[in-house]
Amino acid sequence: GGPLCFDLMLVHPTTALVSRVVTTPLRFSRGARRTAPCAASSAARQVPMPTVSQMATSNELVSIGELLSTCVDAALRGCDEIRAVQSRRSTTCGALASTRKDKDDPRSALTEADTNAQAAIVDALRATWPGLRIVGEEEEHDADGAGSANARSLRRDLCQGDTHDASEWREPLDALFVFVDPVDGTREFVEGRLNAVQCLIGVACRGRAVAGAIGLPFPEGGLTKETTVVWGVARPGNKTGEHGVFGATRAPPPRFGDDAKQRLTQ
Repeated sequence: GGPLCFDLMLVHPTTALVSRVVTTPLRFSRGARRTAPCAASSAARQVPMPTVSQMATSNELVSIGELLSTCVDAALRGCDEIRAVQSRRSTTCGALASTRKDKDDPRSALTEADTNAQAAIVDALRATWPGLRIVGEEEEHDADGAGSANARSLRRDLCQGDTHDASEWREPLDALFVFVDPVDGTREFVEGRLNAVQCLIGVACRGRAVAGAIGLPFPEGGLTKETTVVWGVARPGNKTGEHGVFGATRAPPPRFGDDAKQRLTQ
């Protein structure tokens, strides 16, 4: 976790359910650093935002459904890196080296899970979409580089059957930005509260949040269950969006059913 503020989807902390899609316009300056418009509690503390990649503009038309699918696959790869760090950690008596990007803020913790996950996500997205502009939270990974030559392209069909509208929706590549928060909840990860750890990838089109994927590397709070990715997309102007879950699913929360209603009326 840290200063990257791109709240696309809200997920209940104990369920893998999309609750809403935010369409608040994004405001950023290409190629410049800025202060994150986070919560009011951060107003007094100026937090620099990561540098935005400046790639050559392109008129290539991109299917938003296919881009979302690659974000889901990228989130899976990011979660693989997070889980690998946790697996190594479990064999070293829970030891995990971390630093702070802001020495006075415990929420600014940084671990190898953050840097490894961002490298995996950004390199794979660049390999799949050359020229795509990406904002990554961890500046240690070169924001303007071409990515690793060994990065494998991402799958474009993971959401194909559930994104009929998004698959037909196409936008120029240079109208799109992808935002990456490789480990949302780094402090919780360091403290071992694994069910609070997420990997976030958001898509903006023409300055508006339109799609995203939320990777849950520890769906049940540990390594026993495989990664879950919750995804959603909402085309501006549409009353409803499309969403789904890829991978292992969590048990749904208990319903407020007839038994509970009956107890309240007694």
